[in-house]
Amino acid sequence: MKDKKNVLICALLLTIMVMAVGYAAFSQTLNINGTATIAGEWQVEITGIDSELEGAATNKEGTPTFTSTTATFDVELVKPGDSATYTITVKNNGSIDAKLSSITLTPQADGSSAILYEIVKQPAVDSVLAVGGTHEVVVKVTYDENVEEVPEVTTKTFTGVLEYVQAN
Repeated sequence: MKDKKNVLICALLLTIMVMAVGYAAFSQTLNINGTATIAGEWQVEITGIDSELEGAATNKEGTPTFTSTTATFDVELVKPGDSATYTITVKNNGSIDAKLSSITLTPQADGSSAILYEIVKQPAVDSVLAVGGTHEVVVKVTYDENVEEVPEVTTKTFTGVLEYVQAN
């Protein structure tokens, strides 16, 4: 009986060894490696401001000016009918299309009523600014030609905000 036990134990050990060799022969470890890099660049910016003056209007020294996020003008209107038109250029120099989510262009409410602001051109809300594309905002400021005497308040400011978001 002892011999039968030894034979049985040997048979079991041999079976386990065959199974282990078979498992090793039919198993494989697979490795997956990856890297992701964001290569998109967001660069919607003001790239220029041009002025066209009419009558005796003059730009104050050093204006108009712009940076990538601001455009500034300061004009002196001498007599009724004088005007200045400013064209502000916004360009998408990035690699991601942008969408104009909101635009607010408003003159100061309590400034001189003799100074008139007109938005001649502006992009539409939700318009897409494709990579390399441009939008223009054109603002005209005029000394009201119907004014017959110099007003007490002689200034009126203007502010504009364009908000761009990533286009989907």
